[in-house]
Amino acid sequence: MITPYGHLTYCSNIHTGEDWQHHFGILQESIPAIKKSVSPQNPMGIGLRLANQASIDLSDPSNLLALKKWLQESDCYVYHEWLSLWWFS
Repeated sequence: MITPYGHLTYCSNIHTGEDWQHHFGILQESIPAIKKSVSPQNPMGIGLRLANQASIDLSDPSNLLALKKWLQESDCYVYHEWLSLWWFS
């Protein structure tokens, strides 16, 4: 979410997990409560920092489609640093 001080996001690198299913499950479990507390009215950014195997798993079209659907339903988006370079310049 955009704040007066910059872009506040949730970074997934605090979670363990090597494969996408485990990683995605943790996001689905954790994000709703965090978003409700931090950004209930606005979309919330998620920084995906993934293990190599998780990134390979996410390249599967069905996994990517499930992530996109969940992000839309959760009012979240994947944040990338290039966005902040563009947004704040």
